[in-house]
Amino acid sequence: MTYTFKAGEIIYFSAQKGPVYRVLNGSVRLDRQFNDIEPTFANLAVAHDLIGVEVLVEGSYSFEARALTDCQIEVWSEPAFLWVESFAKELLQSFKRKADVVTLRCGTAKQRVLNLIHLLEQDGEDLRLPRLRDISEITDLTIETISRTMTQLKNQGVITQVTGSRGKLRSCYRYGRKEQATS
Repeated sequence: MTYTFKAGEIIYFSAQKGPVYRVLNGSVRLDRQFNDIEPTFANLAVAHDLIGVEVLVEGSYSFEARALTDCQIEVWSEPAFLWVESFAKELLQSFKRKADVVTLRCGTAKQRVLNLIHLLEQDGEDLRLPRLRDISEITDLTIETISRTMTQLKNQGVITQVTGSRGKLRSCYRYGRKEQATS
């Protein structure tokens, strides 16, 4: 079963029971809530990542999942005999994703924003960035710093606005090399 969520929509809440999902496209923000404090950014999930795996062990979700960008997810329904291999792959992917997320909070503002853009890019598609508030919380930068950095990246030709599309960007850095910006 496939579900579509618009940016900002809640997929599931912490402590809720439900299935494990696979992200088909787009991105999902995972937040952790401690006591009565506002949820705090914990991780990101992008295409092919599983979310909600903890329900298989703990019986309920440990995180709140919210669509960071428009996304599609499906209920994960791997046959039981493939679980060991699937979980091994997921564990490896989880370690890689955690390393990716660390890079979003270290280095210069430009490095952090570029790392986020790279993480959210999918198969050469144009990128719709999350809200500035989300980018701020994920990168631990102020909204003003992100806005200045985005302007610098546009002026340097690193990213370009997609013609006729509000909020969509095209990154000129793909697959480790700079490509020519085309509008």
